[in-house]
Amino acid sequence: MPRAPAAGPSRSPNTPDYFSSLAELAAWAESPRPPKDRFAAPPVPYSPLAAAESAQDGRGRLLVCHDYKGGYCEKDDERGYTFGGRWHLVDTFIYFSHHRVSCPPPDWIRSAHVNGTKIMGTLIFEWDAGREDIVELVSPSAASSAPSPPASRFNRLSTRYADYLVDLAVDRGFEGWLVNVEVELGGDKHSLEAGSDGRDTAREHALALLTWLRYFRAEISKRVPGGEVIWYDAVTTQGRLAWQNAVTDLNLPFFEACDGIFLNYWWRPEHVALTARLIDGLDPKRRKDVYFGIDVFGRGSYGGGGFETWRAIHTIAAGQPGTPSGFSTALFAPGWTVEAESLAHSLGSPEGFARWQADDDYLFSTEQTTPSVEPERRRHERERREQRGVMRARQLAAATAPSASPLPLPLRQPIPPSFDYTAPLAPPPGSELSITHRPIADFQPTPRPTPCPDFRFYTNFSAGSGHGFFVEGQSVLDSAAGAGRGWTDVAHAEAHPSLLFRSARPPGIETELVEDDAWEGPRALKVTVAALEGDQARDGPTTSAELRRVPMHALAFPATTREVSVTTSVIWKSMSGGTGVIPRLHSPAIETALKGRTAPIDLPLTAEWTRTTVVHRLPASTGQRTMHLSLELPISQTIFVGSISIQPSRVTSHPLYSLSELSYDRDSSQLIWTVDLIPFAGHSPSLASVHSAASLRYHIWCRGPGGVNAWLGTTRCRSFAAGLGALAEDGGEIEVVAMDHDVEASRLSRTIKSLLT
Repeated sequence: MPRAPAAGPSRSPNTPDYFSSLAELAAWAESPRPPKDRFAAPPVPYSPLAAAESAQDGRGRLLVCHDYKGGYCEKDDERGYTFGGRWHLVDTFIYFSHHRVSCPPPDWIRSAHVNGTKIMGTLIFEWDAGREDIVELVSPSAASSAPSPPASRFNRLSTRYADYLVDLAVDRGFEGWLVNVEVELGGDKHSLEAGSDGRDTAREHALALLTWLRYFRAEISKRVPGGEVIWYDAVTTQGRLAWQNAVTDLNLPFFEACDGIFLNYWWRPEHVALTARLIDGLDPKRRKDVYFGIDVFGRGSYGGGGFETWRAIHTIAAGQPGTPSGFSTALFAPGWTVEAESLAHSLGSPEGFARWQADDDYLFSTEQTTPSVEPERRRHERERREQRGVMRARQLAAATAPSASPLPLPLRQPIPPSFDYTAPLAPPPGSELSITHRPIADFQPTPRPTPCPDFRFYTNFSAGSGHGFFVEGQSVLDSAAGAGRGWTDVAHAEAHPSLLFRSARPPGIETELVEDDAWEGPRALKVTVAALEGDQARDGPTTSAELRRVPMHALAFPATTREVSVTTSVIWKSMSGGTGVIPRLHSPAIETALKGRTAPIDLPLTAEWTRTTVVHRLPASTGQRTMHLSLELPISQTIFVGSISIQPSRVTSHPLYSLSELSYDRDSSQLIWTVDLIPFAGHSPSLASVHSAASLRYHIWCRGPGGVNAWLGTTRCRSFAAGLGALAEDGGEIEVVAMDHDVEASRLSRTIKSLLT
């Protein structure tokens, strides 16, 4: 979390987010579970609003599989990779690591759910230990002390680990599992041979695993809202480790037993065509459940990965001329932009982070080239030539190898009959488009809206990391000035302006996320509205005709049986002496602002920053709806936007929360406080449950006796690690300020002396 050096070190989480073996999972499940930490950040449940609003005929889904440095590497005193700003593009996010059972950390779950993205854990079996555990997964005899004959070990099925995994998803609050089996089935080196009674134990194991998956999927669907099980294409129904790179008869039963299949990365266009024929013969509606994998590191992926990843996505999505294929895409390891040695990026300084951000934007959302683009193009060209040489070596090895000696797996892959290693290199995929680059966002024609199930929305554009931090427009942490390598706290990741940061942005509008100034958090949005031909700048008050709409966010609102008034606020400051920033809500279907909005009200917050507020009335509706949030700015103006918020108007007029019982636990060096809900007339229990404290964040201050105020940190938890012993020397008091959006909800203080006694 963002914290000042004066606060001292933070604590490590008490609950591990992974289990290295099924035995560790069983120990967790079969032991008394500690009560949930009531001082942890409140969870944000997954909302199906965004998924329902973004369903479009013909468009496949986008799944992202994490795998950044093996997972679980975020440090609160160092800036790391957080995937911030991309959530609105992604339907499902899989947190991946090479532990047997990997749960998404709570902060990642929160960030995904705030943006309407499903998030899943990983169950993986690999290497020798995985071969033993995959038997334990389905066979009750494997856990028994009495040995059982190999030929009968899969006669009975155990579902206890399925129940444990469902319990884990319910306990932690995520939407299911990727099941990744990358070992031969059967349990030992003889598994591929017939058993003593003539049965194939590998095939029996595969059948038992299929039955286990059907049970697992049924329980996930029943107990986890939006829950899914996705199968990774590696092992076949024969129990053999043989990546298919397509849906075939050898992996189709696994696909049918699950909600989706994540195909291996080595597919080619013929695999897409093969899959289309097979799926269409069974159920064309399940095309969206087929995810063609792309390794952003390349490693055999069609098109080569890296900045060329778009070429593979284009091939997946193209289908027949004028008709999208409907197949989905699974991106593996988009953290390539940070980890790739060829890019040589580091996030440890503001300059390094800016260089990385430009490359990541080029991959995902813009066509603005960077210094990395041309060297990467040359590297891809070299790799394509080297790959052709490897294919020639495989061709020669296959032709000269003795028939009795098995070839290694890479040499068993077929060579196309027309392969000619002396011919010029074929044009890369997507060359028919006559373009050199297409960002990933362009394959999502309409950004998935951010869910607002309780008519509340907030963003200060934070990606969950930074080198500095601002509170009410004042810098309270500056890593560039010697305060360390920055901070990472994914819980502070907020919604990205999804309608604005696209390659086809509106003319005359320039935008940039800046980190040298902000209202709350690590950065602000800089917006410049340039004059276009036909625009006339003039002195005097600005008329509505001279305002330009800057699209910001797509928002998914629920159905409502009554009219709802919402207060929309923007905190901003002008960099060019102009005035007048107006937040607007409108329906894309109508393209007019909602009737009944009030005139904007400006409230100066500091000498520079202003809050502008507008109240909109949303009419009753029988179904969910998408609203677009925009800002209207005068032409020839540059502003910084600090935050944007929406909440029901009757809630803004009443304080909802009160802080109480601030105390200090010496053993853990934790400041701890309680949050109480304040009842008021018209505040029904249902409203109380909707407006939970999940939106609150807390600033912790040390108020000195001489009037010197030191910021210690900001957290979403109801506790904060602080070394009060060092702070006690100067006396003073600790104050906790609760912020609901950017409005103070409550504050509580106690002297340091009283906290230590």
